[in-house]
Amino acid sequence: MVEQGDNVNHYIENFIVCWLEPTACETVNTDNLRHIINLVKIFTSPDECIDYITDIRDENIFLLIRDSLAKQILSDICDIDQIKSIYILSEKETMHTEWTKGSKKIGGVFGCIDEIYLQLKSDVQKLANNLIDMSFLPTGEGNDVREKNQQEVVFMYSQLLKEIFIRMKNEQDVKKKIFHAISIQFSFNPTFYAEFEDLMRSLGYLPVDETQTFVEFCKQHYYDNQYQLNLISEFEKNYNPSQSIWWYTRPTFLYEMLNKALRTQDINVLYSMRFFLVDLHNKLMELHNKSSRCSPLIVYRGQGVSNEELEKLKKSCGRLLSIGNFLSTSIDKEVALGFAFPHLDRPGYKAILFEISVYPTETTNSPYADISKESYLQGTMSENEVLFSMGSVFRIQLVNQLNNGMWKVTMTMTNDEDRELKEVTKNKLEELNIETNSRSIGLLLLETQNFDKAEYFLQLRLKEAFMRVNDKLCRERLEKVVNSLKLLGFIPELDFDYKEWCNKQYRYIAMLYSDLGHVFHKKYDHDNALFYYNKLLKLLKNQSLTENRLEAMTYQNIGGVYLDQKRLDDAMMNFERAQKILENDSDVEPLRLAYFYYDIGSLLIHTIQLDQSLLYLEKSLQIRLNYLPWIHPNVGLSHDMVGKAIMLLAFIKRTDDDQQMFQKALYHLETASYIFQKCLLPSNEEVLSNRKHLDFLKTLIK
Repeated sequence: MVEQGDNVNHYIENFIVCWLEPTACETVNTDNLRHIINLVKIFTSPDECIDYITDIRDENIFLLIRDSLAKQILSDICDIDQIKSIYILSEKETMHTEWTKGSKKIGGVFGCIDEIYLQLKSDVQKLANNLIDMSFLPTGEGNDVREKNQQEVVFMYSQLLKEIFIRMKNEQDVKKKIFHAISIQFSFNPTFYAEFEDLMRSLGYLPVDETQTFVEFCKQHYYDNQYQLNLISEFEKNYNPSQSIWWYTRPTFLYEMLNKALRTQDINVLYSMRFFLVDLHNKLMELHNKSSRCSPLIVYRGQGVSNEELEKLKKSCGRLLSIGNFLSTSIDKEVALGFAFPHLDRPGYKAILFEISVYPTETTNSPYADISKESYLQGTMSENEVLFSMGSVFRIQLVNQLNNGMWKVTMTMTNDEDRELKEVTKNKLEELNIETNSRSIGLLLLETQNFDKAEYFLQLRLKEAFMRVNDKLCRERLEKVVNSLKLLGFIPELDFDYKEWCNKQYRYIAMLYSDLGHVFHKKYDHDNALFYYNKLLKLLKNQSLTENRLEAMTYQNIGGVYLDQKRLDDAMMNFERAQKILENDSDVEPLRLAYFYYDIGSLLIHTIQLDQSLLYLEKSLQIRLNYLPWIHPNVGLSHDMVGKAIMLLAFIKRTDDDQQMFQKALYHLETASYIFQKCLLPSNEEVLSNRKHLDFLKTLIK
């Protein structure tokens, strides 16, 4: 197998060309193909080719195959979902019409590779139009509340990620303005300012040149594709934020990378492109705000969707739909139909026409705009094109089939005042406590249960943070520059103190340790969870950082890991350490205390210290009743554990009032059961445990 364009084993585009060619690989020329699709894999073995294709998950395959091989394996490959189109190379095109009629995936029989080039280009454009990320807001009916919360974060993923990137950029822009003002003062000594600016970047106080970092990333990926390298060099030389739409609509690496990353939630690519994502959003906002349109707007979008996606759409009338990508639409219905018609006969897919009604509002966080005058394709297919920002949300009104077999989805774009959307957005922003640093992205990945991605992303941020604080040469240069700045009177304006900066970096590292510990705990990797929690505690001690709540939370987390491992004495020791800190903190959040009391009460049940267990569990229940709705899974959990503790206490002691205690336990267990019915799935572990204890308790009551 020969690979071209696969230097990092990380597929950042949507498409791959697999070329099955029985002749020597060195004779195959792929230059023109790689103008369209960067990654071309050439095989001489049919089995090796099929094995590779069936291992692909997120990419779409276009298969080129020599006629001598096609006839013998065609029946084995036509039903492989990853293959979107098959092109057969043959010197005698007309001889293969009979045996190629059986599959609609056959893109044609061609005499040479140049003939395939035009067909491939057209097919890629049609398929690329279909690759959008659709998420539906859960209704909550019959759902586990915790599962529903996780689904809501997935639904909000694009909006939350965009919000993080925008806040990061806004903070960076403020710093840039300060340093720009200083650079004017240093016009007499540009060499000194250049050294100072470089130093601030290495400390992380000034952001790195995001555009240049992205360019270097692209050069590494497209290192052997001269066509794309030329485009990258042009981007490096000419790009500015005002041209973001022009670059987005140009058929280049940029469009492919961004939409693939948004569709697959490839956070590493998105993070490297965050400047462009924000520039594109801001440009749409600028055009949107300039628009004088007051009347409603109707736009259309045609595409193909899988049968599974169609079923989701049909079941979602009245619900909210979030589109993770930047969404292209047209005012011209015929243009949209042109994108839908090719999918009428495509196996496994349905042709869809989206009709979207948009009602202008004064403010919006999801801008849209007519981009005809900004597009690279001005005067051609860009006519009447309306582009929506990533994360736009629509309410599905109707899904029905038209006479020609096409499906029509009628939707209305929501605005910031949509009550359901407003409530979900507000809750998730508060729950995630979104900040302006990159750690927030790791927390977002954690919330969406992308544990491996969260681990990888947080490890990269940890490495960067350590590089900043451990750079001794950087510190020596800093002392020299700061002394010079003090003499010139600029330090008050910068408000920069090296010791405070170091403490801030160490606090950031401590939080990363905590996040990584949580990631590994979620992955049931207890050893690594303990490793990072203990590194956090060691860091706080070594750097003399006073972070009482973080320290208490870490002891509690360590206790939770030990509890999972059934190391009860170790768990109790760490819970007691957490308790000592928390109870001396007058400003501790009540629900944090409730969580702690619940953990230690649950542990004491395991050690049969039932009186003490009941004391902590009742404290936890009372706090949760004071601060949470009574139909809440955590309230249910507290009722459940209180009921179990009372039942065990009465069962073991066997006093004269045990029946009275059994009745009290029954009240708590039945209350928990009622709450669980409203909040959790019947198969949930807590539900099954509650039912088992209820059944046992009823055998004890006379």
